[in-house]
Amino acid sequence: MPKFVIGRCPLQIDTSVRWLIAFIDAKCCAAADAELSVQSPGGDVDLLLLHPEQDYSVTELAQQINVPLTTLHREIDRLQAAGLIQSRAVGRSRLLRANTTSRVVPALTDLLLATFGPVPVVAEEFAGLGAVKIALFGSWAARYRGEPGPAPNDVDVLLVGEVDREDAYAAARRAESRLGFPVNPTLLTASRWDSGEDALTRTIQSSALVDIIPDAKEPAR
Repeated sequence: MPKFVIGRCPLQIDTSVRWLIAFIDAKCCAAADAELSVQSPGGDVDLLLLHPEQDYSVTELAQQINVPLTTLHREIDRLQAAGLIQSRAVGRSRLLRANTTSRVVPALTDLLLATFGPVPVVAEEFAGLGAVKIALFGSWAARYRGEPGPAPNDVDVLLVGEVDREDAYAAARRAESRLGFPVNPTLLTASRWDSGEDALTRTIQSSALVDIIPDAKEPAR
């Protein structure tokens, strides 16, 4: 087992910690290339960590993150060897969930929620509200897109369409409870978004955006 020394304290780096370092490196590279999405490489562990109370079959997980079963089986074996997930057999199915007893998993989950978590969490909580476009904007979206600046303290969510305000704020509260920081919804009608005539709309349109549900009339960002 490799050993590093930080100051006078020897630190042993076990398999799960090495995997954590590799995970962070892969995530950062993906974000820098603006290629990361909800269905990204590594999406299997994302989904499991963001829903630690839920079991997923291998087939269900492959469908959720849109990867071949053969690829997923290799990744699952690697994650289980690192102690990050657990699996159990139920009949002919193999059920998977996050290994919440691991000392690394809580930290990894917190990191995932703080950095990449808003994408899947907002997608889940704001879906079904009737918005024709849902996107993240503001400082979180800017950092996600690689723009330098301080770490964001909240997430701004754009909702375009006929969305009930109370439903939007209820979704924001659910997202906040999962992410651990404020989620601020901004509601615009489709005509206001399309016209881009007011200062707020123009500011959002010209800023970094991370599409959750893109408008069918415009290219995804």
